[in-house]
Amino acid sequence: MNVISVILMALISFSLHANSMNVESTFTFEGRAFDLATNALLYKERHLVKLDKNNQYIHSSVVYSDSNDAVFAKKTLDFSDNLMTPMVDFYDERVGTRVDVIKRDGAIDVRYKSASDEASALIKAADMMVVDAGFDQMMIQYWDRLLKGEELEFEFLAPTRAQLISFSLKPIKQDAATINLALSPSNFILGLLFDPIKLTYDKSTKRILIYEGLTNIEKFEDGKSTGDYHVARIEYSY
Repeated sequence: MNVISVILMALISFSLHANSMNVESTFTFEGRAFDLATNALLYKERHLVKLDKNNQYIHSSVVYSDSNDAVFAKKTLDFSDNLMTPMVDFYDERVGTRVDVIKRDGAIDVRYKSASDEASALIKAADMMVVDAGFDQMMIQYWDRLLKGEELEFEFLAPTRAQLISFSLKPIKQDAATINLALSPSNFILGLLFDPIKLTYDKSTKRILIYEGLTNIEKFEDGKSTGDYHVARIEYSY
């Protein structure tokens, strides 16, 4: 499986920020992925997020379905220990790919397995370390710096390699309503191999509006795996 694709396992499990409230609450939102060339609908993401009384993430789940609404993958995330390094359980039933990330003795225990490959490691926690949708929590924490045009460097967990890979998040432009950012590997060679991922956020709500780039969802043709991953534009509605 493509390293960057797995890194993206849920950079796109993005923002859902609620108004202040005194009890736990649950919210849903949806992402629709479109082919960049044809604009055809590729798949959908249905997100369910549970917030505590302080509007912090507790738990979230994502259900992936094709254009005919047939579910093919699911993911759950537990943010109770650390917002930037949630525990993860992902399974794509089409290819049998599974990713598990759990906390063990102050470290990150990552296990990846597919039909053709597997990897596992116990990784020591690092500064500016991000796991999966913890990316969104990093965005919230450093939001003011991004609005000032500052670039963020962070370590993202790559489950297929069971290792951390350095990424750079750079603001590109902004107006009164939105901010546009580019996400790319800090490594020069990896940067040459993959186009930057483009992100558009609503400045008033801090919610993702558009994601454009390589996804973690594998292409299937005639019911068979192709080994390639969709490059798509994902539009989010709340």
